[in-house]
Amino acid sequence: MTLTSDLHASFQLDPVERTVRRGNQTVRLGGRAFEMLQVLVAHGGQVVSKTALLDAVWGRTVVEEANLHVHVSALRKALGAQAIVTLPGRGYRLDLPDTVVAAPGPAAPEPLVGRSTELLALNQLLATQRLVTLTGSGGVGKTRLALAALWAARERFTERVVVDLASLTDPQRVPLAVATALKLSAGVEGQVLPALLAGARPLRALVLLDNAEHLIDAVAAIAQALVDAAPGLHLLVTSQAPLRVSHERLFRLDGLALPPDD
Repeated sequence: MTLTSDLHASFQLDPVERTVRRGNQTVRLGGRAFEMLQVLVAHGGQVVSKTALLDAVWGRTVVEEANLHVHVSALRKALGAQAIVTLPGRGYRLDLPDTVVAAPGPAAPEPLVGRSTELLALNQLLATQRLVTLTGSGGVGKTRLALAALWAARERFTERVVVDLASLTDPQRVPLAVATALKLSAGVEGQVLPALLAGARPLRALVLLDNAEHLIDAVAAIAQALVDAAPGLHLLVTSQAPLRVSHERLFRLDGLALPPDD
């Protein structure tokens, strides 16, 4: 599944595949440069301070400011010399027009085998509950069932968004990941969560927070905050453990049953 947002007439950012493309060509970016670009995109053309970039990309790891300059140079080389604007004493700003564009909904998933009963039950639950956690052991098929549920709900929710948390290691970056997927401004430094909640308040969408178990506390906090702040949002979470927050409804997914002997 690919969620893309236009960076320029000829650039596309794919936060799921973690790639940037220009036409049919993939633009080569290192992991840190890509993460920096995601932060700049999430801020929607607003200035991002050096401190905010360092915190968002490197977390608690102490690094020299020179590392920032290296990756900014890499982004300028890939996107164009004028793509990243330096504001002395303030930080950096992405200067590409049409930074935020509505992303297409999830594509039709591969057909499920042996899960028709579970898919029907999950869809019925999502129709009435605003926070559903799909739990089960690793490898049981939670993500595939969740994606099938998003596709089946396309008539009720024209906007369906996937936030893949598998690659995140820093719980503090969960609000930014959600804001990026929802195409919302991440606000000023230190105000990502308030900006996310304000931007999400008028939305009507079904949001999948996928692979949440390793960030369970952070995901629980953001899910609770979104349910409280945005009455039009429905959340589906896949996790090996429940969030244990109010309004949560659990949907337990077990392994596939064995077929009959015949």
